[in-house]
Formats: sequence, structure tokens, C-alpha cells
Amino acid sequence: MYLTGSANVERHRSLAEFFGGQAYWTSKTEKMPNLRKASELPYQQAHAQTAERLTQTLLDFDFMQAKLDGFGPEVLIEDYDLVTLPQISETLGTQKTLGLIQGALRLSAHVIAEDRTQIASQLTGRLLPFQDAEIIQLLERIRKTKTEVWLRPLFATFVPPGGAELRTLRGHSKPVKAVALSPAGKQSIELLKPAVRTGEKNLNNTAKKCFNHFTQQTVQAQRIYLMLFFWACNFLLMPCTSHSITFAKVREGLKSINNGNGQS
Repeated sequence: MYLTGSANVERHRSLAEFFGGQAYWTSKTEKMPNLRKASELPYQQAHAQTAERLTQTLLDFDFMQAKLDGFGPEVLIEDYDLVTLPQISETLGTQKTLGLIQGALRLSAHVIAEDRTQIASQLTGRLLPFQDAEIIQLLERIRKTKTEVWLRPLFATFVPPGGAELRTLRGHSKPVKAVALSPAGKQSIELLKPAVRTGEKNLNNTAKKCFNHFTQQTVQAQRIYLMLFFWACNFLLMPCTSHSITFAKVREGLKSINNGNGQS
């Protein structure tokens, strides 16, 4: 049995207050985050419909560092999607600012996934151009919180959020010519010229749409891209197509390409 209505909100509110009264670190000297608080607090605040307290949490650098240390960058990034819930977005006046912070974290994900101590440098270098009061306070909080030696950018040296670049995917030795993603957004297949690479990519909600790009420079390129497209549809993107695609159809497609270019 699940609680509904005001009883449900009150239960979330009680849990939010419970976790809110705890410290983010069980041992800050040993960098041991309080995993329960880091995991539960924003979720409980969102469903308790306490938009102001949720905003304070998402603007808290201690929360960011604890969540990152405990769960990695992707789970931290997803917490900022909570501000889009109807019960929060209707009363929230800092949604744009939180979107910028989420964008900065997404741009930094490939760095802080490998070295979680770099979050301070990454956020500072990406958010310096913005004059929002909350961002200025966050950067000042970062400056005062960091007691160890760290690289503190004095100028906007990194790509800021809000532009054309959304995130960086590492591991490619050559330019990516085509990409196909699974419906869950966690598995990808990429075409590098002339190799194919597969991997696990947690790309959050923005990457759940499958996209393909085909260059038409040569007949050989057309054949490679066509086979990749059909392979991806058959094995990764089955829900995206209503008909099963067989390799016989692939051969027919390649034959029509050859005939169209005067080849036997």
C-alpha cells in the first residue's frame, strides 16, 4: 500500500528533515561520504514539494562533492532533473541557474569521472562568465571550502554551459562518423573510419534519442554506413523500428547502390 495525497507529501517531508539533519560526511578527514543522505535528500525534498530546500541542496558544494564521491558524476547530474517536476518547477525561480550548473557538470563529467577532486576546478572554470547571485555564492563557497592545493581558474578557461557543446565522450582514436544509441541511453555503437567501436555510455535523458549521420562521398562509405545502420536497428534499436531488418535486405540495398553507380 502506498500513501497518497497530503499523507504522501508529509512522509517525504519527514524523511527530508531526517536526512537534512545529518552531515554529508561520516569522516571528512578520510573523505567518507554519508551515502544515505547524499542519495535520499534531494529526492525526498522534491517529493515533499519543498522547492526552496531542494534548491539549497543543489547549490551546496558539499552535497555535490559527497554525491560525486559516493555515486559518480551521472547520478549527480540526474539530481538536477528533479527541478523539472511539476510540483517544483511551478514555484522555482532558480531553474535557469540550476540548469547552468547541471550543464557545467555534464561538460565536466569525463574529467571528474576519472578524478573526482577536479570538480572544484571544473565548475569554477566553466561558471565564471555567469553573474547569477547563486553561482557567485557557489564559486565563493568552493574557494573557501577547498583547503588542499587545487588548480583555481581566475578566468573562464573551460567551455561554459549553454552552448553547442553538451558533453565529451572519450575513448575514440579517430573522428566519429556515425552513432546509434539504445533506447535506454546506456549502450552505444560508434563508427570510426574505418573501425566500429561499441561501449557503455550513460548519457542521461538527452541521449535517449537515436541519431545517425551518413556521408555520401564515396560508394564505399555508403556501404559501410548502410550496414552499420541496419546492424544497429536490428540489435540495439529494436523498439525504434516496426519491422525486422535482415541481412538479405542489406545485400539488396548494397546491390542497388552499386547499380546506381554503374557497378556490376
